[in-house]
Amino acid sequence: MEEKVIDLRSVFSDILKNIVFIILVSAVIMLSGQILIKAFHKPVYETKLSYVVTSTDSATASNSAIQNKLVHVFKELIESNTLKKAIVADMGYKGELPAEITSEILQDETGDYPKDTNVIIVTVTASTPDNAFKVACAIQQNCLSVSDYINDNAVLTLLEEPRMSETDSDAVNVFKTDLLLFAAGFFIMCCIVAFVSVQRDTIKSSDEIRDKLGVSLLSSVPDVSAKGKKAKNGSEFLITDKHVGFYYIENVKKTGNKIERMKKPGECMSMFVTSVMPGEGKTSIAANLALSLAMHDNKVLLIDLDLKKPEMFRLFGGNDKDPEFTDFLRGKKSLMETLKKKDRMPLWLMLQRKSISNSSALISSTNVRKFLEYAKSQFDFVIIDTAAVSSSADAEILAGMVSNAVLVVKQDTAKTETVNGVIDMLGNNGCNLLGCVYNADTNNTKSSDSYHKSSYNKYNKYNKSGYGYGYGYGKYSKTSSSGSKNE
Repeated sequence: MEEKVIDLRSVFSDILKNIVFIILVSAVIMLSGQILIKAFHKPVYETKLSYVVTSTDSATASNSAIQNKLVHVFKELIESNTLKKAIVADMGYKGELPAEITSEILQDETGDYPKDTNVIIVTVTASTPDNAFKVACAIQQNCLSVSDYINDNAVLTLLEEPRMSETDSDAVNVFKTDLLLFAAGFFIMCCIVAFVSVQRDTIKSSDEIRDKLGVSLLSSVPDVSAKGKKAKNGSEFLITDKHVGFYYIENVKKTGNKIERMKKPGECMSMFVTSVMPGEGKTSIAANLALSLAMHDNKVLLIDLDLKKPEMFRLFGGNDKDPEFTDFLRGKKSLMETLKKKDRMPLWLMLQRKSISNSSALISSTNVRKFLEYAKSQFDFVIIDTAAVSSSADAEILAGMVSNAVLVVKQDTAKTETVNGVIDMLGNNGCNLLGCVYNADTNNTKSSDSYHKSSYNKYNKYNKSGYGYGYGYGKYSKTSSSGSKNE
């Protein structure tokens, strides 16, 4: 049995993702604790009085052992039922005394060892301050008369009179309790989230692409985040935009380089890019893969066949009046009207703006098959962005029509079992999986802002004669290639 490897970075990431939920639950635990404490807490009020035991006999007073014994006798007297009965009778109570009486002998700690003194401190505890004070006063009134029966040579003298206390001696420190309850709730919720994170069998690192899925890793792509002011039309996710981190660009280009080496000379390589779950970044990977291949003089056709949620139109800043790919499939527009060429690059786009409800029926149509066969004769690479496997059957349909596939796996998102099911589905349909792109890898953080700026400026020197932000492909600035090989 394989030992489970705990990815602490992934665990902490899950905790941070759920931090708002954790805080809310912790606050609920704190408030619930307050309600329970108020419901079950019984206030306790204390009234104290003290006595000193003295001896009238000089022999007894000089003998500390005898005097100490007298002190203990008086202590037992104060806590005895005899005194309690006298108090009940004096106060007219029916039943038990509404208070608890305890006493202790004051210790002398000035020497090497603490020793008893002749001072007795009496504490009366009750549920109300009034009861505690009344019983303490009753002790004061009845204690002397009862003590006369003990020893004629010993005198019990009141040292401190009782005073009514309005403070609950067992009161809860609200701030401290709230803090402890919140901290306990926060800790428990963090442990629960961490446990769920560890138990959830997802792909948590790029190494697990090989270990758990048994397929090749095309590249490990860090999470892309726009730096500074975002570009227009969502192009901040494209490698041609200056706001994208350099390390992201290099890893996307690495994917393109690997795929380019897999291509047989003189043949078109067609592939579709998909993922298990929506939101794993397949569309941006497909778009940037097309850009990367086009930067190497390859004629590339990028088709947006994610008819459930088309996003290419937004990424490339399409015009609202531009014809859609479905217009061509339905015969409403010609190929030349629908095909859109990217400026200064051998990249052609077939974009879609609106989602289609019956996407599977449209993709499985004869028109799509005929167009894909025609595209293979005109381009070096045909890249298709399709819907996530979990959202529709479109990817499975394309698996029987397109030779190759690229699977985008976002870190710690889809279950390993589900990803393996998709890989099996591709193989069962005769589609060759080129590899996986591990997306949004939080472990892949080698780039820094200074490195990004210096390296980016190196590429940017081609801007005057190149496409977009350069990247060393300036030859497309002056001329454009034709739409197809046969035109």
